[in-house]
Amino acid sequence: MRLVTVGCAGSFAGPDSPASCHLVRVPDDVSPDGREWNVALDLGNGALGALQRHVDPLALDGVAISHLHPDHFVDLCGLYVYLRYHPGGGTERDGRSDAVPTPDAPGRLPVWGPSDIEARVGAAYGLAPDEHMGAEMCFRPWAPGDRIEIGPLVLEPFRVDHPLESYGVRVTGPSSVRPGRPPRSRTPATRTTARRSWRARGTWTSCSARRRSTRGATTASTPGSTSPGAARAAWRARRGQLGSSSPTSPRGTTPR
Repeated sequence: MRLVTVGCAGSFAGPDSPASCHLVRVPDDVSPDGREWNVALDLGNGALGALQRHVDPLALDGVAISHLHPDHFVDLCGLYVYLRYHPGGGTERDGRSDAVPTPDAPGRLPVWGPSDIEARVGAAYGLAPDEHMGAEMCFRPWAPGDRIEIGPLVLEPFRVDHPLESYGVRVTGPSSVRPGRPPRSRTPATRTTARRSWRARGTWTSCSARRRSTRGATTASTPGSTSPGAARAAWRARRGQLGSSSPTSPRGTTPR
């Protein structure tokens, strides 16, 4: 399976990223049944537009919502419009939009989330008292300990600490590296190597930034400098490396 980061901006969409949304995909060449599977994890503000770069929303097999802050769920309102009015497969076009929802009604998109997800999405969209989204979506509350199967994917929710009722979701699916077997777990030695590698890269970046900062500060703090060479000479002079040749100290004295 593959994880696509659709958006990761916090609290509201940014200029380069929508709010929270990830797409879990099982390509058809890896899927046991030979078809592609797509599940969206969260659908925050701005995410529905960016999601269409990767998958047609009509091809979604499920949506999993972690909690009901707008930056994690509010684009379900736009998804409802897409599923209802799309000219090529919306419920309005084929006459399903006014159907009374039943648990086994085909064609509805399953949406998992906190216990009040259906009411919250309806309120966010502004449904009238006699309206519903049941022809397009089937809202299902999370229950910790459940194993939810969506094709070859298994979703397992668990409660997490957050101001609202919130869930983390573990997703298990087929591996293209080890077909038919779960992904290989990293050994403690591998994890230690990864941590050391990350730290080494971070240290290198920090040192590089400090070197760039030092060079810039040296140039800026040297009055009358006309070239980088003059700036470096002045810096060395102040450090006591050029003795009496320092342009900023009295002749015959050594800067301290």
